[in-house]
Amino acid sequence: KPGIRWGMNMDYSWLRLSQKSGIYNIISDDVGPIDMFNHISLLFSPNIWRWRTARFQPFISVESIYLQSLTGIDPTKIPIIDLDQDLESYTSHLLNLELGILVNRFKVSSHWINLLGESVLNSSRTHTIHPVQQLVVVWQFLN
Repeated sequence: KPGIRWGMNMDYSWLRLSQKSGIYNIISDDVGPIDMFNHISLLFSPNIWRWRTARFQPFISVESIYLQSLTGIDPTKIPIIDLDQDLESYTSHLLNLELGILVNRFKVSSHWINLLGESVLNSSRTHTIHPVQQLVVVWQFLN
């Protein structure tokens, strides 16, 4: 589809930042199901001061997903993209937050999904993503 995509990555031992964006349906009669998107992911885990030699390391992770799309997506039908119906643009913004510690190949954290509590829809026919808070314990396999 005609459009522009770009991305950026920063990767340090204490900070990881990733951003990907795209704008579609620019100067085109050929309409696609997505107008624009933006995905930002940030992980901050300081390995300085007393955490350099500590048995644990705190971290914070933030993820933001913004989507502007057309309502021609219907997951209850096959094919799921129907461009013959009247297409109406809508937006959704999902913000997730995770706070925790890394302990000897384990990650223990509190994870908030849909932190803002906004109505987040993937289409006009699906249910919204409700705000959720959960305790996460992950055993990490590192090479």
